[in-house]
Amino acid sequence: MSSFAPELLVHEINSNVITTDIIPQLKSYNFDCVVVGPGMGKSKHSLNAVQEIINNFNNVVIDADAIGSYDLNGNNILFTPHAGELKRLGLKPNRESLISYANSNNVTILLKGEIDMISNGLFYKENFTGHPRMAVGGTGDMLAGMCGGLIARGLLPFEAARLSTYVIGLAGEKCFRDNGPGFLPSDLGLSISQILGEI
Repeated sequence: MSSFAPELLVHEINSNVITTDIIPQLKSYNFDCVVVGPGMGKSKHSLNAVQEIINNFNNVVIDADAIGSYDLNGNNILFTPHAGELKRLGLKPNRESLISYANSNNVTILLKGEIDMISNGLFYKENFTGHPRMAVGGTGDMLAGMCGGLIARGLLPFEAARLSTYVIGLAGEKCFRDNGPGFLPSDLGLSISQILGEI
C-alpha cells in the first residue's frame, strides 16, 4: 500500500483477520474515525470486532461486509450500504424506512444507488450526481473512506455523507467525460481533488 500511495500513513495490524485482538492496537493510534468493512469478510470473529470498534470509538463508518445489526451506543455511526447490504439491516430501500431506522438507532445511514439517500433521523437528503459506471467494486470503498476522512476533520456523519456523495458523484461524471465508460474506481481519486478545487 505504501509503495502504491506514498502519501498514505499505513498501520499494519498484527493479524491476518479482523478480530477483537486488534482493538488495543487500534486504540493506541488515537484515530479520529474508524472505517470498517471493506474486504473484512463476514466471519463471526470479524463481526464481533466490529461491535468492539463501535464500543471503543466515537466515530465509526460501517461499510460492506461489516454492515449488520449491532448494539449501537449513540456514538457518531454512519452506515453506507448499497441495496443488497441494506437487507442485512432489515430495511427496505425507501425514504421512510431509512428515516425510521436512523431515528430509532441514533445513527446516520447513506443508501448508495442511482440516487443516494441519506438520513440521520431528523434530516433526509438525496444526491443525484454520479454515473452508472460507478456501480462497480471499489467505488463504495472510496466513498466510505472519504466519509471517514471528513468525519475525522470534524464534520458530522450526515454532512460528511452529503458532501462525499456529491463530490464522488461529480468525480464519476468527470471520469466518464474524460475517459469514457472504461474508467475505474482508482480513476476517481485523481478527479476528486480537481472537483474539490472547483466547488
